[in-house]
Amino acid sequence: MAGPAYPGYDFTQPPEMKGQGNDVKNWQTQMNKRGFNLKVDGIYGPKSEDDCRDLQKMARLEVDGIVGRKTWHATWNAEITLPV
Repeated sequence: MAGPAYPGYDFTQPPEMKGQGNDVKNWQTQMNKRGFNLKVDGIYGPKSEDDCRDLQKMARLEVDGIVGRKTWHATWNAEITLPV
């Protein structure tokens, strides 16, 4: 599954990122489909960053808590295993 195209900008915080709601919601929704437990509110805040870091570790990416191009792609395509 390729997933939607990278939106062209990184998700970062602090401060909580609120202006790009639909892109953040798409990412949060996909993260939940992958087994994470995010509130799909379009806000990239501390919980989103923590889960991003977990995904990056599992996908063997640089762990920086930023949803950039590689992390966006990994959200849809990386083989990951969540801890039980």
